[in-house]
Amino acid sequence: MIIEKKSKDLVSQQAKYLTAAKKDSDFLKSANAQVLQQTLRTLDRA
Repeated sequence: MIIEKKSKDLVSQQAKYLTAAKKDSDFLKSANAQVLQQTLRTLDRA
């Protein structure tokens, strides 16, 4: 579906932003990347 593709694109873009933010934030650096990415996917489904 088109909505699912847009949703995946949005989560993908957010994951890229998250990667960049981890470089600047000690708080985000301390968290596991896979956990943060799973959280993005969970929030997208909510």
